[in-house]
Order: sequence, then C-alpha cells, then structure tokens
Amino acid sequence: HHVLSGGKRCRLDFAVFCRQGSIAIECDNKKAHSSVRQRKKDKVKNTYLRRRGWVVIRLPEHDIVSDLGGCIARIKKAVRKLD
Repeated sequence: HHVLSGGKRCRLDFAVFCRQGSIAIECDNKKAHSSVRQRKKDKVKNTYLRRRGWVVIRLPEHDIVSDLGGCIARIKKAVRKLD
C-alpha cells in the first residue's frame, strides 16, 4: 500500500484499515534494517506515518520467524483498539 501526502509517497509492507484508524505493518529483515542510515530512515518513516494518524508496527525478521504467533497477537491487539 502507498500513503500519499503533501507530494510525498511512502510504501508500506501491509496496511490494515479499521473503523477508527489505520495500521502500518513493516516487516524488517536484519540485513536491510540494521545500518544506522536505515534505522534513521525507518524513524523518519514512522514519524511521517504517525503524524498522518497511522499506528506503526515494526516486526523484526527474527520475531516473525521465531514467534509468528506473538507477531499476530500484536497486530490483533492494535486492531481491537481501533475497531
């Protein structure tokens, strides 16, 4: 999904639309998201989305692989708060 605002575009891995808001789900693999530069870009992206009313959930690759149930629980909890 793409978020467009003020001429800027932001791509999301997943978007969940609820009655009272939207959730951006970002799946971060260690290789692509471990550098200082990328972490800074991720922080800027989080701020951009939050200012536009999005709830941002970042799921590290390790958590997705080792605790998928926990990741799903985080998403469900966020959905419950916005439905």
